[in-house]
Amino acid sequence: MNDSQKTEERVETGRPRLTADDQAAIARIREDIKARATALHPLAVECLYDDECKTLMSKGHHGTAEFMAACEEWNGGPMSGWGKVRHVWLRNTPDSSGDYEFRVWPAEPHTRGSYPATTMLDDPAYDNDGVILGLQNLREEGRAMTADDLMRLVNRYTEACDDLGAGLFNQTEAETNAKHAKAKELHGQILDEVYRLHADGAKSERRAIAFGDVVNSQVVAMRAAVVAAKLEGLDVGMQWIANTLCGPGHLPDIEEARALGGAQALWDKETAEHEAFRAAHPGPEAPRTSGGFHTAPLPSHDPVSTR
Repeated sequence: MNDSQKTEERVETGRPRLTADDQAAIARIREDIKARATALHPLAVECLYDDECKTLMSKGHHGTAEFMAACEEWNGGPMSGWGKVRHVWLRNTPDSSGDYEFRVWPAEPHTRGSYPATTMLDDPAYDNDGVILGLQNLREEGRAMTADDLMRLVNRYTEACDDLGAGLFNQTEAETNAKHAKAKELHGQILDEVYRLHADGAKSERRAIAFGDVVNSQVVAMRAAVVAAKLEGLDVGMQWIANTLCGPGHLPDIEEARALGGAQALWDKETAEHEAFRAAHPGPEAPRTSGGFHTAPLPSHDPVSTR
């Protein structure tokens, strides 16, 4: 027997085929693990919600039919308009706002504080493999993605990565390519939003600098006007103010101001006009620092426990 034959023999003897008894034993072990997980997390449907949608969930990875039956019991009828059943991993964190007992977040499997869960959202678009989260619709409407939209997009991406890795060696090439394409599409949308946020941040910084320059120029001009009025006369000081307003075209119409009733009347009129403009064009709301799902139950439904 030469060295090549010896190597082949070692490879063959080192990787014995599973017998029927071995396969049965493995199946029993898997069933035992599943039973233990079910005992640890019995099927108990509860409703989580954020500002956009509701999520039905139960700790533990339960069968689709079993979970769907429990959800229909909770809902009092068929789950029309809801997405598909998903197996995910979650973790709970305290709610810093104090409004809720805790919040629920996506988690990496088997990490500290994480637990398996079966979920279903009340938004079927969540399961759309084409346009995710209506991102294209947001762009067409000219509306920016909210923090909640971005969080859900990130969640979709992590779930797509989990789907890609689950049973990887049992997938066909076509299945793997389809899952990879979905994850790549989600990743691309996240990058688009990150790049947009960076561009908006840079634009806001440039606006803040320009605004600071304008304010500084006005303050320096008013200071120079006071100095000129004290040292050279009121008319010279007033000329500093007039020059500051004349450049950008903001000199007032004296006759119009006279007809209004003088300086105070002009001030009152233009201040009221600006306040009306600001009310009609409010600035963006401050982003929320919290997120995740609230855990307070909805008033129209109580959690259903099914064993």
